[in-house]
Amino acid sequence: MTQKIRARIERHAGRVEALWEFVRVYGFVDGAGEVKLQTSTGTRFTAKAADSGGRKVIRFFQGGREYGRAYECCWGHYYNCNRTRIGMYCAALDRAAKTWFEREIAELRTELEKLPADRQEQLMRELEAEKEQ
Repeated sequence: MTQKIRARIERHAGRVEALWEFVRVYGFVDGAGEVKLQTSTGTRFTAKAADSGGRKVIRFFQGGREYGRAYECCWGHYYNCNRTRIGMYCAALDRAAKTWFEREIAELRTELEKLPADRQEQLMRELEAEKEQ
């Protein structure tokens, strides 16, 4: 029975609303070493960044056992390349990355506000010039 169900699931089937690109989330996980989270249904898991055959991958573990992987091509899908359910992990990780990035931005804004007004203006001009490129 399981084989029949699995055979009907397509690679990269289903969509998961992800706010952040895989590369950014991978960097977040890689910088943390590992991220301990839980899914929306309360399942605890750990995410770790790794390299597999020259490809960046985020590996998802429960109780020390790997339950799935997300490569860049899998990000934003409910099922990965191997038709393994990863959507619940990706959604939780995306939310955690969003929270972390928002906190970092708030800290940077606080530091920016401490700078003299002329330096703030100069940085804003440089940022605008960079956006135009």
